[in-house]
Amino acid sequence: MDSLPSHEICPVEPFGGFVVNLNVTTTFHRDWKDWDVCGILVISSDCEGGGTVLHEVGLIVEARNGDFMLFPSRRMSHYNAHYKGMRASLVYHTDGAALNWLSDRNGWLDQINFHRGLS
Repeated sequence: MDSLPSHEICPVEPFGGFVVNLNVTTTFHRDWKDWDVCGILVISSDCEGGGTVLHEVGLIVEARNGDFMLFPSRRMSHYNAHYKGMRASLVYHTDGAALNWLSDRNGWLDQINFHRGLS
């Protein structure tokens, strides 16, 4: 995204952002606001279980420390299974809300103090 304040480059480009999950078990869901895909990077070495369940394809991905997976999070229902131990992951997303940022900086475009930081 080339429209960040001070023309900075997004540190997780081509993704719009990321979430740090520490010891999280998610429920069955879809990420309706994602544009396309999300990526999951597993960063746990002391964990048993916790696989990512991709409902429509009937698949459980048992990712290990350092594994990275991509899937269409908007179109595919998913959750992560229960686990034992310590579990962490980085979830990179393509957040559709970024369109609001591109069009009017989430409503802040006309704010003079904020606008100065964009040049």
